[in-house]
Amino acid sequence: MRIEPTTASQDEQPRVAIPRRPGSRVTRVGWRLFKDDLANGRFAALGLLGLLAALLVNFATSPAYVVQAVQVVGSKSLSSQQATQMAGVAGLNIFAVDTKTVAARLKNAPYISDLLVETQLPNIVRVTVKERRPTVVWVVGDTPYLVEEDGSISGQAATLDGFVVVYDRDPLPATPFPSSPLVSGRGGLVTTTTVGATPIPNPPLPLGRGDLTTTVGSDYRIGGHVGALELDAADAAQRIFMLLPPSGLVIGSIDYSAGFGISVITPNQQRIIFGTNDQIETKIAICRAMLGQLASKQWTVMDLRSTNRPAVQMVEDKKTP
Repeated sequence: MRIEPTTASQDEQPRVAIPRRPGSRVTRVGWRLFKDDLANGRFAALGLLGLLAALLVNFATSPAYVVQAVQVVGSKSLSSQQATQMAGVAGLNIFAVDTKTVAARLKNAPYISDLLVETQLPNIVRVTVKERRPTVVWVVGDTPYLVEEDGSISGQAATLDGFVVVYDRDPLPATPFPSSPLVSGRGGLVTTTTVGATPIPNPPLPLGRGDLTTTVGSDYRIGGHVGALELDAADAAQRIFMLLPPSGLVIGSIDYSAGFGISVITPNQQRIIFGTNDQIETKIAICRAMLGQLASKQWTVMDLRSTNRPAVQMVEDKKTP
């Protein structure tokens, strides 16, 4: 029996696989994903994230963001140096400063009623202070007048306790002190020697703002006011009262005269002449330094009216012949 060869139908033809280039499908899939990521903004987000990370590292490590000092606004009793020491933020990164903690520390300072602590780039810590300033009692003769910050007289004090008390010693003689000249050069510590408590031997120096002979008179009565120079002196007395005692000096009384301005009298009857309110913080700093130098010495008068030529009058020990 003869068997005829059969031909497979088209459907039954064996399929021959066409070889594909290695990686071609992977390449097409990867490119499609790249285009999708690009279209969806994923690469932009990653770039932004990297930039933010770099900025954070810069903020955390750059010395430009390290706090050096605290700025104080609105205070006559709290200096920038004192605030920096109390706040404890010097050397910290500005982003590490806790303003609530700083505010709690600074509220322990005397005469602080309220304050606001703010940070500002790159390295500023600013403290805005509202002070609780002691009221001034201006004593004229036997009458203690309550003087407000604007110079108005609001009443009479029933007690002197708790107030900054200024004794008005005018009128004084025209030339209360001997007129021998100062003997030290500019910037030096002038010293003179005498026995006893004779005041500083130099003529009155110009006292800051204006001519003392053109003082606007005071109207000493309830509802009246103190003059411009007296108001300036009252402000100086407040600052002295708040800033000087930490130096260890005990204030016996605070005196005022038109010729010499504000003076502090110690319990030992030593006199420190400050003059006007002009450069009062510098004068207080000079006073502290001079008190340290004179700690073991006897003196009677310290004159700080000229910050360039502070003077002190020493007491000479009597020697037995």
